[in-house]
Amino acid sequence: MAAAIDPWDKLDEMVDREEAQNADIKRLTAALSDLLKRYVALANSGDCGFWNPEIEKVVIAARQELAKQKRADEHRAHRPK
Repeated sequence: MAAAIDPWDKLDEMVDREEAQNADIKRLTAALSDLLKRYVALANSGDCGFWNPEIEKVVIAARQELAKQKRADEHRAHRPK
């Protein structure tokens, strides 16, 4: 006969996975933010020529994604536990 599955064990696994995913998201968000800051600073320095990074699609998209993640983090911080 198969052993009974404890639903609390499954819940613990789900919580652990969600916490790991949230940690990954935080690391990736921080890395993207740092990379974006360095890229914009380099473009604005003139050391690599002169262009406006603020109108580049990749800069705009990165900022939009960072803003979405910030809103999601704020929403998550305010939900009841």
